[in-house]
Amino acid sequence: MPIFIFLKQLVDMCYQFKILDYGMVILCLFLLCRKIGKDKIYKNLKEFLCPADYLIIALVLIYAVSFLRYPSAYGNFFKIESCFLLYFLGRAYGCDILQYGKLLAGAGYIVVYSNFFYRFYQFGFKFIVTGPEETLLNVGGLYYYKTDLAIGIIIAVLFIYMFSEVKWLKWITILPVCGYMVFYSGARTGQLIMAVEYLLIFLHELELRERFALKLKEKYVFWIGGVLSFLVLVFFIVLQFIPFTEIAPGMGDEAGAGAFLEKLMHSRHIVWWDILDFFSNQSFLTRIFGIDLGTEYLHNSKGIAAHSMYVKQIYAAGYLGCFVFLAFLISIFRKLLQEDDRKQKYIVLILWSMLLIAGLTVESLESTQMSWFPMLSAGMLLTGKRQSAACMNEDSCG
Repeated sequence: MPIFIFLKQLVDMCYQFKILDYGMVILCLFLLCRKIGKDKIYKNLKEFLCPADYLIIALVLIYAVSFLRYPSAYGNFFKIESCFLLYFLGRAYGCDILQYGKLLAGAGYIVVYSNFFYRFYQFGFKFIVTGPEETLLNVGGLYYYKTDLAIGIIIAVLFIYMFSEVKWLKWITILPVCGYMVFYSGARTGQLIMAVEYLLIFLHELELRERFALKLKEKYVFWIGGVLSFLVLVFFIVLQFIPFTEIAPGMGDEAGAGAFLEKLMHSRHIVWWDILDFFSNQSFLTRIFGIDLGTEYLHNSKGIAAHSMYVKQIYAAGYLGCFVFLAFLISIFRKLLQEDDRKQKYIVLILWSMLLIAGLTVESLESTQMSWFPMLSAGMLLTGKRQSAACMNEDSCG
């Protein structure tokens, strides 16, 4: 486990070497099998499994069936199923994972400062790198793409903040250095996520000083889930009657909706409505179970991927997959409300905020960089102190 914990952020930074991801999956399988065998979890499987596990198993099967409809999308299938593997790794190890917090922070420092110095090596001592949008899209430092750079820094900020013991270095790194790196990346969604992360860090600091406590009543979670489900239902009912494919091109006009200007959206809004319009015209059974994992590019006028976790999920897994995923989210946040450990609570909250916000404009569930740590943390949270021997010691969990 220490090897995996330390290498994960560094492997994300070397995204172009895809063989490393396959190696990490093999390592995760080894760690999971080893833990199951060592603790003999299989002997008390019914006692060990929780309701969220069955939801994840359902998602594994739903996406497997979706893959079988279009086997050429094996890359997408591998990435999605691997994040579910990380969930079960988190379930098996529980709070043991947090014992290696220093390794997470150490890898975070390597990520931040290697990209920070490489940025000046690339462009010299310029505060802002300017040029045509096309030339800046892949300004990702040591990462493959600018969004990958922003997410890598955001993850590093979390682990450095939570586990670094050198306070002056921690605050210098996560505020001016990391703030500048995400700003410099030009990834607008990344900048939004960073703002949310800074807000949650601020709330965590208030909690540590006992001036604030982030608490919500459980009934509010059900209301939020119910409202979200109702809005999704209404959206797809409306989709049957409004010709979005005719409206979408006009959304890029200056006189139209400013938030959907082409220079900001890079045609995403057109792609989304094309795909959703195609989906809404399928048979009811197809809409229940989804279409497949890879052909959405054939059904939009731009000929590109969905560029949204939510659009891709409804296309690939249908109403059923979306409902199961929403139920899984509710189970996570219900458990989060009951969690007393502040550090663990905020780690899960920040990681899942990253995954869900990034999902607005990126297929974040298909990104091993974006999905692995959130799924690992969810498994860790749902295991809790009852099933993790390490958590008998409060200090091991922060």
